Amino acid sequence: MNTFFDLVRQRRSHRKFTDEPVNPADIEQILKTALMAPAGKRANPWEFIVVTDAGMRNRLSTCKPAGGAFVKDAPVAIVVVGDTSKSDVWTEDCSIAAIYLQLAAEALGLGSCWCQIRLRSGMEENRMAAD
Repeated sequence: MNTFFDLVRQRRSHRKFTDEPVNPADIEQILKTALMAPAGKRANPWEFIVVTDAGMRNRLSTCKPAGGAFVKDAPVAIVVVGDTSKSDVWTEDCSIAAIYLQLAAEALGLGSCWCQIRLRSGMEENRMAAD
């Protein structure tokens, strides 16, 4: 097992993936780890949506005008959604949880990459086109 410092030093953003499916037990471990992330007043304003469907990952890959195309080729995507009614610091809390997701994936020998779409230009048009 890597130490925390090894994980932080070794973690890289991966945008190319194999088509090998991710073990469901690994996905569960990654999610359990994210649930342990700290949150203001322990409000836990996050929800995690696991996306394994290729068609949905393809749609997700187009949510951001540039820089999100790699999502369609990943075997799984985990979407972090924040509930603004639970906390005034939901952005920070969700960001910390997302980092926990990435570090857990690294600890399991899986590649990952953050694909932030909040407040990106074109998001409103993409959301309306998806509805």
